[in-house]
Amino acid sequence: MISLGLVIIVVVVIAFAVRRWTKGAPDGQTLLLPGGRGGADLVEQAEIPVDARSNDRGPVALDEALGRWVGASLLTTEQSAAIEQFERDRTAVTVAAAAAPVTSRRVPAIAEALGYLGGVLAIVGLTLLVAHYWPSMATLWKLVLSGGVAAALGSIGWAVPEARDPALARLRGFVWLASMAAGGLFAGVTVFYGWGITRPQSIALSVAVVVAAMGAAMWQGRVRPAQQLVTLAALMVVAGAATSEFASVGSVGMVVWLAGLAAIASAWSPRMTLAWMNIAVGGAAMMVAGMMMRTDWMAFGLIFSMATALAMLAAVLTLSVHLERSRRLIIGIIGVVTFWNALPQSIVFFAEKAGVMTGLVVWVFGAVMMVIATRHAIRSAGLVEVASGVALIGGAAICAVQSRGFSSIFGLLTALALIALGTRPGQVMLSFLGSVGLLVFVPWSIVYYFPGPGRAPLLILISGALLLGLALMLSRQRARVPTEFSALFGHRWSRHHGRMSH
Repeated sequence: MISLGLVIIVVVVIAFAVRRWTKGAPDGQTLLLPGGRGGADLVEQAEIPVDARSNDRGPVALDEALGRWVGASLLTTEQSAAIEQFERDRTAVTVAAAAAPVTSRRVPAIAEALGYLGGVLAIVGLTLLVAHYWPSMATLWKLVLSGGVAAALGSIGWAVPEARDPALARLRGFVWLASMAAGGLFAGVTVFYGWGITRPQSIALSVAVVVAAMGAAMWQGRVRPAQQLVTLAALMVVAGAATSEFASVGSVGMVVWLAGLAAIASAWSPRMTLAWMNIAVGGAAMMVAGMMMRTDWMAFGLIFSMATALAMLAAVLTLSVHLERSRRLIIGIIGVVTFWNALPQSIVFFAEKAGVMTGLVVWVFGAVMMVIATRHAIRSAGLVEVASGVALIGGAAICAVQSRGFSSIFGLLTALALIALGTRPGQVMLSFLGSVGLLVFVPWSIVYYFPGPGRAPLLILISGALLLGLALMLSRQRARVPTEFSALFGHRWSRHHGRMSH
């Protein structure tokens, strides 16, 4: 352990020495000359003689020589001025080129790769060391090991000159990320071994607080993706773990949901870097919060999750809400994932005791969204229209959990209504949805209302006639399909599938 401590001290000393050595160099200059002189100093001393230092008018020696030659009638005044201007321009170009930073794109990339390799090796070595000696270590040495690694990695990251190259900025972020992990380990050791606290919530809270504090100090409102991401995630854990100390899981979910909402709102701060990351972390926290609420309050948690998902989708689809494309994409993806995560469980939970009511609620929601989509009052109207048709057919099918007869008749009427609406200009998609509904509910109705051994031939006969009728209907509408699908889903679909109109 003494040798390990010496290694940590040596690493810290080297890091500070490197930082001090590179501190005086201008950003981007990676090659220093002996004696602390840069390229500009060398060129100034090598290219320009001592007796030819420049003043405001140009090189002094050249001025005197040209004056003598003009006085001796060897040059005209115009020739002298041309020579003087030429030499002044040549000297300026030479000095400027030499003073430019001597950079090598390979050096930062190699340094970044070596840094990643060294970081991975250090982490693997630390893991093996901990696995072998950790159970027999005294608490003091555990604190020294974890805290020393955190301090050493933090110092090394601080010594990396990130302003010189993006590769070095990424390297600093990686090293600091490892330092934050070691800092979290230090906090966990302090709480568990030092203070004797064994509650998982308390340990998680302590670790998250230390990680969030380190991340915020390293982030400092600059473009450092790793630190920003981990800091935001740690703050969500802090909110949840602190609440779990005195409240139930459902209450924890509510607090985490509010913390996620605050993270999303902070994305609109003018000083926020990588605002899309706040939206992603906040949205994910809100989705997880809904799942936590279901642990204590199943019905409320399901409704709350569905409402959260629909609010996200409404913000993305509403034309009056203007969001940047990246933000709209992230919110839309999280909204869709949240919706599909809660939808099956909601249907199963509510349909078990109130199948007809649950089906009617889904059907009404689909009808409302269908009206909005057919009026093209939202973005992605084609996708919303398809989803609404599925909701109409699905709502009628859900009713079968409680009443098979009602579901069959209600589904047939819904399918026929969709086919009828599909005959209107621009609504051909509804015909396809209605056709799918008929293929589902006609067999259901035959099985329910015509029991007995004779229903099989009847089912085959009616299904065949139904398929022929649908084929005839669609063949008559084949000229409408490319045009109306193009208007519904965009001109790109029409270009890729224009052969359907032939």
